[in-house]
Amino acid sequence: MVASLCCFAFGAGSCSDPPAIALQTRCASGASFSHSADPSVAAIHLGTTSSTGSFAELKANDALTKVFGSQGGTHVWGSALLYAPTSENWLLTFRLSDTDGNVIASTDQQVTSCAGGVVVLTGVRVVYGYSPVPTDAGAQLSDELSVVATTYPDRSVVVQDRVPVQVP
Repeated sequence: MVASLCCFAFGAGSCSDPPAIALQTRCASGASFSHSADPSVAAIHLGTTSSTGSFAELKANDALTKVFGSQGGTHVWGSALLYAPTSENWLLTFRLSDTDGNVIASTDQQVTSCAGGVVVLTGVRVVYGYSPVPTDAGAQLSDELSVVATTYPDRSVVVQDRVPVQVP
């Protein structure tokens, strides 16, 4: 009964935990995405994480699912495909911004690129709240999900991708 009241009080709607999706980084042989024809140029492609934990394409104005965590936080899933010509350390910063450009959430992840290949990063929790997000019935928050990748620690190379999304 206490658990039910806590879930109701935090607006989760149910007491079941969200699916267990782990942060994963892997080199994907044969994975590709549309980027510069020049193999010496790094590129990144932003996505979301599917319910099975895999990379999912993210198109303009797609709806991201809010996930209510067991500790009271609210997040959306991020993921990325990173192509780099050489093996380097990268810092990927995922940001969720509102329509005025204010950053609602920011999450950093470090990865090592696969020389001449694609790194697939999934299961990134972009946490933006530890209380229910007040919205009118049926209202949607118009936001932008972005990812900025920089070589780390020198920050000499910067690539980015951004997609307007809906968070119902």
